[in-house]
Amino acid sequence: MLNIKTNIKQFIKKEIKALSDDVNKAQVRTVNDLASSAFTETRKEIRQRINIKDKDLKLERGSTGKLLHQTRINKATFKNPRASIIAVSRRKGRALTRYNAKEKGDGVMFKVKKGKNQKIKGGFIATMRSGHTGVYLRNPNKIMETRAGNPSTLNKHTQAIDEKFGPNQAQLIGSRRSITTIDNHVRKNYAKKYENNFKYYRSRK
Repeated sequence: MLNIKTNIKQFIKKEIKALSDDVNKAQVRTVNDLASSAFTETRKEIRQRINIKDKDLKLERGSTGKLLHQTRINKATFKNPRASIIAVSRRKGRALTRYNAKEKGDGVMFKVKKGKNQKIKGGFIATMRSGHTGVYLRNPNKIMETRAGNPSTLNKHTQAIDEKFGPNQAQLIGSRRSITTIDNHVRKNYAKKYENNFKYYRSRK
């Protein structure tokens, strides 16, 4: 009788542990699945509005090969069952030349939002010594200190130029609209996705 009780107790403990393990596995897998699909969903939503390629929302390099942007997913684990979408852009904005900028008339035309042309009057496209090409506008309130002729002489009669930017990927992915898209996707799909994953792990017993 004692052996029977002991066996039953051990069996129950084993089953509880197996159930707990399956719950954790299903949770981690569900979170990672949803992080991936939510990122896909928000990229789709961004591209419906913004003139940007899908691959550039994941990773983008400049003309010199320098990394400009990268998005990665930090996956959930058993110790930390939370996934994160991390978008890191190296510049404060995305060069307008990446938004189909072209010199036209007295300025530069570009298109950040689909179906909407914008113009910077007085703007021009230039390539810097670093190889970076951007859209610039002269700033009448700033003077560029450049050396002309004699290296000891500063030429303080040239207006400085400021580069103009469009939104970068981190700003797009981190916008309120994108966060709402991600949140709605997770809320809508979590229960069903978790149920399917839990059934999958239980069926392997």
